[in-house]
Amino acid sequence: MSENWEMPDMVRIPAATFTMGDTWKDGLPDEQPTYEVQIESFQLGKHAVTNRQYIMFLNDIGANTDDRDHLLVSMRENRSPYSITADSNGFSCLVEYENFPVTYVSWFGAVLFCE
Repeated sequence: MSENWEMPDMVRIPAATFTMGDTWKDGLPDEQPTYEVQIESFQLGKHAVTNRQYIMFLNDIGANTDDRDHLLVSMRENRSPYSITADSNGFSCLVEYENFPVTYVSWFGAVLFCE
């Protein structure tokens, strides 16, 4: 990552077990049967990823797709005033929105950012 990159504050989420599915039996058929799921501990960002952080990531990798051509973040015109945009200089957003939470990130974009 860029030399300006700062690792976000992280919080450790402990391992746990939970019941997945409809325990009240009033949901949809695909919510049955219930079963126990074990989740290993993991790290979670204390704060939402900002436009600035995600833009630094995009500019570092120099693309809005992964190595399998999956879109990382949607940049359709007229999406919203705080969306990420791209031009010949790279990725950016309006300065006043740099610290807003990033939006329209695909699952692929989230995974690649976390890696």
